[in-house]
Amino acid sequence: MINITDFDRLAEEEDVALRDAATPGDLAGTDIIALPRTKNTVEDLRYLGQAGFTEAIRERVARRREVVGICGSYQMLGRSVADPDGAESGGIAEGFAC
Repeated sequence: MINITDFDRLAEEEDVALRDAATPGDLAGTDIIALPRTKNTVEDLRYLGQAGFTEAIRERVARRREVVGICGSYQMLGRSVADPDGAESGGIAEGFAC
């Protein structure tokens, strides 16, 4: 799950500091979580859950911190994502329920 070029224009802003979050702990001290585009939403959502990001993101939302998603990552912010026809990897995954 990496389409980091989604944020190239944002990185050009003087008052913006971007960082990649490899672990949920990397989210500490951030103002906004911005999830890049994904071309395999269900699989990437499962990966984020296995890596511990689901709980970290839900905790931030509970504290009224900003979380945004682009394209398929926006879908992740719902209760679930379903791909019953297998257009990507198939299946259903629990979303962040933001």
